[in-house]
Amino acid sequence: MDAARKVAPIFAGKVALLRLNSPCQVHPLIAQSWRGRLPNYVVIAANEGYIPNRVNFSARSNSINVLEFLRSYDIGEGEGNYGHGHDQASGGSLPRDRWQQLLTQFGFSNGA
Repeated sequence: MDAARKVAPIFAGKVALLRLNSPCQVHPLIAQSWRGRLPNYVVIAANEGYIPNRVNFSARSNSINVLEFLRSYDIGEGEGNYGHGHDQASGGSLPRDRWQQLLTQFGFSNGA
């Protein structure tokens, strides 16, 4: 948790991305802790170490409807899911290649 708290966000459009690599489910706590500091962004804490070969992520925002935001991006059919929860808190679990597609659509070059 200490290492995850020290990760700095990177930005693209309305997304503030925090990239984590932890075997623990810390991504929801990290996203929640940053949402108040970045109220005009969708804060996404993405954990590449929680489940092998997948990226599990939590999205939070104080001012943007997270469900509408995530559902506005279509990466096509495939394994994984995202965009469930409620308007200020959502997330998902995607294989790495699909996660990269989503990052590209958010505006991160080369998947951040």
